[in-house]
Formats: sequence, C-alpha cells, structure tokens
Amino acid sequence: MIKKTVLSIFLLMIFGFSFSQVNPSKIKKSLVKVIVQGKHSGVASGFLWKETNQVVTSLHAMQESAKIMIVYTDASGKSSIKKATIEKVYKPADLVMLKVEGTIPSGFVAFNSYNDNKIEYAADIHAFGYNSGAEGSSSRKLSKGYASPEILSKIIPPKDVIAIKNAGMPDLDLDIFYLQGSLLPGFSGAPAVNKNGELIGICDGGLENGASNVSWIIPAKYLVDLENSTTKELPTGIVAASQSFSAKVEIDIDYSALIEKEEISEDDLSNFITEDYKEVSYNGYNFVKTKTRSLEELYETTDVLDKNISYFIEYLNEFQYDLSDFNYDIYEDLEYGVVITVPAGMELFTDDDNSLTINTGTYEYSLFFEVMNASEFSTNLDDIIDIMIESTDEIYNESEQDVYTKINDITSYIIEYENDMSIAHISIDVLETDTDKPIATQYFTIAINPETVLIASANIEPETDVMYNMENYYGENCEGDFEEGTFCLEFYRIINYMISIQLTTFANTNEK
Repeated sequence: MIKKTVLSIFLLMIFGFSFSQVNPSKIKKSLVKVIVQGKHSGVASGFLWKETNQVVTSLHAMQESAKIMIVYTDASGKSSIKKATIEKVYKPADLVMLKVEGTIPSGFVAFNSYNDNKIEYAADIHAFGYNSGAEGSSSRKLSKGYASPEILSKIIPPKDVIAIKNAGMPDLDLDIFYLQGSLLPGFSGAPAVNKNGELIGICDGGLENGASNVSWIIPAKYLVDLENSTTKELPTGIVAASQSFSAKVEIDIDYSALIEKEEISEDDLSNFITEDYKEVSYNGYNFVKTKTRSLEELYETTDVLDKNISYFIEYLNEFQYDLSDFNYDIYEDLEYGVVITVPAGMELFTDDDNSLTINTGTYEYSLFFEVMNASEFSTNLDDIIDIMIESTDEIYNESEQDVYTKINDITSYIIEYENDMSIAHISIDVLETDTDKPIATQYFTIAINPETVLIASANIEPETDVMYNMENYYGENCEGDFEEGTFCLEFYRIINYMISIQLTTFANTNEK
C-alpha cells in the first residue's frame, strides 16, 4: 500500500503538474469585440496581440471609411469602448491589426506567443468570441478536421473559389486548419487555442454551402507576416471577399451616439446584442441557431443542389410559389458538425418524452430528430433504413385503414461522402390498397459518420385530400395563396417540412 501511494505521488509530481489546460478566465483577458460602423454595421471578435492596445481580427470584417470600435469587457461584465484605426493589413491571410486609442482599462493581457506545432486530426480546438455580437463572450469546442492538401482552395466549394479569386483575397494557396464543426456568427477574428490554452490560430470562416458551412482557422504563423506588413490600406476587393463569410455578422444598429463615449453602461452595451440565439441541449449535443435563410438564399449559396431539392423546386415552380416564402432556421452542434434545419420560427426543443422536435401547430405534421454517438447505435446504413421501413409498416398495420407502404424510388437514394460519411434520403409512401392513391408520407434523412448517427423524420398525413387528388391540382396558381384549408397552403406545408428534413445533414460534407 505504501509503495503504491508513493508511486502515485511520484507519478503525480512527474505528470500531474506538467500539463496545462485551457483557462477561459485567462483567455477572456485577451479577448475583445470589434464593431465596424460603415455602410452597414458589423460585429466580429478579436484578440490582443503583444500589446493591450493592439488588436488582431479578420480583414474581411473591415469596411471602407468605417468607424472602428473595440469593446473591452472584464470578468465582472464592465465594458469600455475605444476607438481604433487600421495599423497593418495582410491580405493573403485575411488579417488586420488595429491600433486602439486612449487609455486601455486595467486587467487585460495580450497574447505574446503562439504554438506552431502540427495539429493532429481530431485534436480539440477551442474558439473564444462573441456570438452574433452578444454582450458576453462564449467558447466553442471544435476539432481538427481532415483535408488533404490542407489549403484554402481545396476545401471550399468551386463557386467560392471563383468568388475569392475575383475578389483577390484571401490567398487561395493559404495554409489553413480545416475544422470539424462550424464557427458561430460573430467569431470572425476570434482566437483559437489548443487543449493547453496556447494560441494556434485565428477563426476566419466559414463560407456558406447551403444549410451547412465550411469552416477553417488561419494558422497563427501568419501573425509574423501581419507584423511585417508595410501597408494599412484596405484591398479593393474587400466588399466582394466578405460577402460569403458566415462567421461575420451584419446588423442594422446606429452606434453614432456611442462613438464618443469611452465608458458605457451595461444598458448601453445591450444595444450591441443582435438576435438571441438559443442553445438546445440533447443527448450530449448542443445546438445553436446560427442563421435563418430562405430556400432562395440556400439555392444561391450551394454549388450543386441534391436530387430531391431540385425535385421540390420543380414542383414549387410548377405551382408558382416564391422560393423566398420558404424560410429555415439552421441549428448547428458546433463541436460535431451536426446541422438541423427547421421551418423558420418553429422552435427546436426537447419534449416531455425526451424527443428532439418542433411544434408544427397541427397534428397532421410532425418532425422529429434523433442524434446519438455512433458507439451507441449501428452505423450500418442499410440496417437503419430497414428499421425505419419496419417501424413505418408497424404504425400503419396497427391502424384501421386498409393501406400498404411503398418506398418512393424517385425521392429515395444514398449519397457517399468523403471521410466515411453517408446520407440516405428515404421517402415511404402510404397508399390505399384499393386505389393505390397516396394518403401519407414518411420522409427520412439518415446521416452517419464515424462519430455520429443522425436521423430526421417527418410524418406527413394531411387531413385534406391534397395528396389523394394531387393530379387534379396541376396548373393551379399558388402565388401568395396561403389561406387555411386550401390546396396551396397544405402543399406548401408538405414541401416545407420535407425540405427541412432534406437539409438536415453534417457540416463540411464533400461528396465523393
């Protein structure tokens, strides 16, 4: 026993005191919020580098002829706002250094060094920033993704490669750290640290790719190039370069009244808060609403719409719906890169049965989501599909209706992605036995990767005859027609929920 105790103490002396870890309170002393008031007001994050009056953030957050403000917030929540000017610009790595005017409040400490060692796949990365310009800062744990080669042009969609090339920034051959998971809006310019709390990079992404994002970090080694830069002029292509960055936030608040104030109260600072993004916890995953987008915007920000979205859009065009009428709230688990899409305004929550769902407002339609660690469930996609089919059969076999189920071959298919990801979209039609006419649909998205199993399901069983007599409605003009009880509203609901399930996926998916 004595020998064991001595050995334990000895090991503790050797190993227990040699490991450092992330200290959020320490990093908080180096973190600031960056507000840019130009043609539009924007919010980003930044950090103190070498001096407490020297701030590094993302270049794409800047605007021509803009007023720049730095908000220092201490551990007690007291904030000071200071004017800043652009000191140095390093366009290839999308970095800018700002010089802060006036007396800096006490208690803040600048980063003075960084760790330039190789980051292994799946290693923890911690980002600290201001979610959508919120009053308080927050952290996000992400992990190092796999990309080969790990340069910017190889990990972003082709359309964005063209856009960045035309804008002239950042450098398409830039070394980056590819992330598994997504950065929050407002995290552009935020410091990223390793498990020991050492600075490793600057949060820069991501670019939107439909419902999900492609996120990355600028390695801290480029701080040397920023320090050695001899230019402070903004590049001519900065407006074009910044338009697609999802970690940058634009807001419609006039800060003119606060520009001259060096000390601001908590009430004043609340004006900086944009939308309140609620976090929903479920089964070890934490979902944050990161954006709201219309189907039209999702269409514009993705290079290739998958088969079903194209199929749905053809239907919507047939009935003259406006794509901007279909709006979606995007929830993301930033650590695992799980993306859940729900109709805008329909809150994602965990119900009394511990199911992740939304309130559709009508019992004819229900949406449920299941997310679990891959170690807890089969990752064989065929097995999961079989379970979904069997469960649907059981539900309708127990009903008093004379029906049968059938997989819809047009809207059911599997896509294989890189990094051992697979996504299946399965549509099971419920048909009357006598007439073969559909009366309901069970629509599933089943996504698996080595870490996570994600299942999204929509039960669509409209009370009206919209599905039963679908052929009778062809050619109907549904533009602006959303009256209760009409075909146009019911069909809108059907497509709306199916698109939600279709867009539920993983972030950073690259099809083989």
